[in-house]
Amino acid sequence: MHDTPSKPSAELQHFRPRLEELVLQACGEPLPSTKPTSASRPGRPVVLDSRHLWMALLLSVLSGMQSYQDLWRTVRSRRIGSFQPLALTDDAIVKRLQHAGVDPLLVLFHRISHRIATFLQTLPKAVPDELAPFASKIVALDETTWDAVHKHLTHLRHLPDGDPALLPGKLAARFDVRLQQWEWLQFRPSASANCKVQITSFLHDLPLGSLLLFDLGYFSFPWFDYLTQMQYWFITRYREKTVYQLVHTFYRQEGILDALVWMGSRSAHTGHLLRLVRYSDGKQLRMYVTNVLDPRQLSLPDIARLYARRWDIELAFLTLKEHLDLHHWWSGHPVLMQQQAIVVLIVAQLVHAMRMQIAAEAGVDPFEVSLPLFVRMLPHFLRQQEDLVAWVLDSGRQMGFLRPSSRLVLQLPDIPVDALSFPDPPPKLTRLARYVEYVPTPKHSSRPKKKSGQASNLSP
Repeated sequence: MHDTPSKPSAELQHFRPRLEELVLQACGEPLPSTKPTSASRPGRPVVLDSRHLWMALLLSVLSGMQSYQDLWRTVRSRRIGSFQPLALTDDAIVKRLQHAGVDPLLVLFHRISHRIATFLQTLPKAVPDELAPFASKIVALDETTWDAVHKHLTHLRHLPDGDPALLPGKLAARFDVRLQQWEWLQFRPSASANCKVQITSFLHDLPLGSLLLFDLGYFSFPWFDYLTQMQYWFITRYREKTVYQLVHTFYRQEGILDALVWMGSRSAHTGHLLRLVRYSDGKQLRMYVTNVLDPRQLSLPDIARLYARRWDIELAFLTLKEHLDLHHWWSGHPVLMQQQAIVVLIVAQLVHAMRMQIAAEAGVDPFEVSLPLFVRMLPHFLRQQEDLVAWVLDSGRQMGFLRPSSRLVLQLPDIPVDALSFPDPPPKLTRLARYVEYVPTPKHSSRPKKKSGQASNLSP
């Protein structure tokens, strides 16, 4: 055992659903390694093959992993394809993970995501094709703060409960609304940093002409102008009490407004003309801002429908934290925490894709497939070596996997195109911008502040 590493497997027998073949292919290809290549290096020879390690970790998470003891039991007691059980200690496996770093999992994440996206392109999209067909992609932007770690490590034990130092940071992310997939991710070490910090990193590898959906946390005049200059579309909520000047009104009637506006006051304002829409749903007044200036290209009802899909990223975060247990950290070590986040994101990509596959084959909306129940039952079907996708298609309605969606149904006004009034001549689209520089207020603390590290991209 000390001389012969475990042999690679062409097939993982416990990994049954059709889309999981993508994971097998990705794990079977070479991954970056941090292990030294010299045959004369001191220490025990390598026993656990790197592909065996990552496949065991992925399988353990799919089976409901709660600690590294579960991974150790998987490696020690189960045959994974042609990989034989190995008599290693749990400490040896954890040290191997720490030494491996996050690069192999990042490569695996993007490799699997690319193959899943290729597969999903053949299925009906979560957002109907007639909604914003001009946009190359429709993505939602947001971030979430990681839950506090437990004080098991020596350097954390002296900290009181609730101390900000127990927060490992936050995850900034971009979510593809059409494909229901995580598209870009960044781990940020400071949980208290303003969400506008490094805001332009959200555009990494994003095709021009994409439509961005974001909430008031990213409401910023420089951000609006930058997106317009870089040829991206956006929709966001109107921030209450923000000053604007009407330039042209397309439609106005009984609380409904569709107009071109200059956003801001004399002291601070945008440099590009924007569009403001407003309507009442019977409960409250809803207002949105966009840089899609032509209502024939994007109508007021479609703006409301699209912005409602910004909630998709909130539900995706909920899946990570609650349904896939990312609120519970297996370790407080930074490398192990990032590994846990990435492997859970890999599983989330697969689960979202399987949900899309079920919805397409069942002819239902993806949100009519119960994701919490799907995640809860996945370990059982893996143990039984059954195809969960096929079972849901056959018995899903009787067992509650397929049920009516609980998403809010919007009550939207119907505005015919011939009721719109267009400007003649066209208005001026740009002016000299003026911004107020953001200066964060320093926080007072009795303890000296630690220097925060640089944000690390979860993308190559």
